[in-house]
Amino acid sequence: DEQDGVADSYIWELLPDLNSGASPTLYTGLLNDYEKQSLLWFDFICEEEECGDTFTPGYWKNHPEAWPVDSLMLGSETYDMTELMALLWAKIQGDASKILAKHLIAAKLNIENGAPSGPVDAAIAGADVLLSTFTGKLPYDVHSDTEMGQAMLDYKDVLDQYNNGELTDECD
Repeated sequence: DEQDGVADSYIWELLPDLNSGASPTLYTGLLNDYEKQSLLWFDFICEEEECGDTFTPGYWKNHPEAWPVDSLMLGSETYDMTELMALLWAKIQGDASKILAKHLIAAKLNIENGAPSGPVDAAIAGADVLLSTFTGKLPYDVHSDTEMGQAMLDYKDVLDQYNNGELTDECD
């Protein structure tokens, strides 16, 4: 519509090759056959995506109200919240499967809570593969000094770093 000699406004990017496309100009229309420019500057800001914090197994076992899900899959078994809490509160007693489970639960809860998974995707996949070699549900009574126990503790170390925020510095 034209009102008082001014047509509809539109945005046109002026000379994109000269200004690298960074300076869109707002034209407010035509006045006496001339384009009328407005003295406005548009600054397009892309904010960084926020990511969730990471928390340790101790946090998650003491804050069940903060859990973003009611169940998780560990290895090839699905555990409900009651079973997961029992694993988090269980005494270790030299069982590498319990140690790994605690950190795996925390890592998966962190991811479900919005933390980036990239730093631990491989460790989570590896831990789940190890746990899938057993039948039934945790614990599996795997002694830490065995080859399987050492493999579980290697994955636990990566998950522990992640849960303590050591692998997600880009989120600070």
